[in-house]
Amino acid sequence: MFDRLVYTNSRGDSVELSTGSRFRVNILNDVTGMSDVNATYYRDKVVGGDGTIVTGYVLDERAIVINGKIIDTGRGDREDLMRELQAVFSPFYAGVLRHEGSKIREINVYPEAAPKFTKREKARWTEFSLTLLAPNPNWRASAEKEKTIATGGTTIYYDGSRACGLEIEITAGADAIDMDSFTNTNGSTVQTITFRAGGGVTLMTGDVLLLAISQTGVTITLNAVNALERIDFTDTVFPLLYPGNNVLAWDAHGDEADFTVKVRYTPLYLGK
Repeated sequence: MFDRLVYTNSRGDSVELSTGSRFRVNILNDVTGMSDVNATYYRDKVVGGDGTIVTGYVLDERAIVINGKIIDTGRGDREDLMRELQAVFSPFYAGVLRHEGSKIREINVYPEAAPKFTKREKARWTEFSLTLLAPNPNWRASAEKEKTIATGGTTIYYDGSRACGLEIEITAGADAIDMDSFTNTNGSTVQTITFRAGGGVTLMTGDVLLLAISQTGVTITLNAVNALERIDFTDTVFPLLYPGNNVLAWDAHGDEADFTVKVRYTPLYLGK
């Protein structure tokens, strides 16, 4: 079984790039940028201090460069294949690049330009080259994961290499359940959402509280109505999942705290 890349643009048009495709690509030798990514560091200079102080960092966008060959079979379809490649990798459409190997990973990309073609003298193939830009450089798992959190807490082992957000869904099975807090503990890192005392979230039978947390923001709804004001922001650090063991736990009271908690997340990876 050989590795392959499958690119699908926003119109739904797809093309396979592999050693078994008419668009011949050896992923190991002909593709760069799939595993390496650079970072930008933010630094401050302190008067009288040696060197600099790193105040933060972000990952740069990822550039994936693909070189390949269109094999000439003698059927006169070489130009048709060139037009197909240009249409699928049109810069007018964003797309998703999918790597299928021992694992399946995906990343959102934009073609930097239309594919470039070179015909070597006497060669039975036409070479092509294209560059895909990924503004978000993180690869992700191809499918979302879901875990039910037990009343006393549940450990989730996160195999990603980059912290990821999570969606938490709490469904009440009885009346008058008061949600107090939600905590994720990863080693020495403890992150807790604290609901406002006296004005937090009281769930009745069938109520659904949904928290969608990402690296850049959070949305909270109660029965599809915004409930962000229920959070005590002075005592809250919104949790993410970090590589390794994450212990997720709720603190709630009232009517035996009868509720169901589900967590959904999509692992992120620095390389394929």
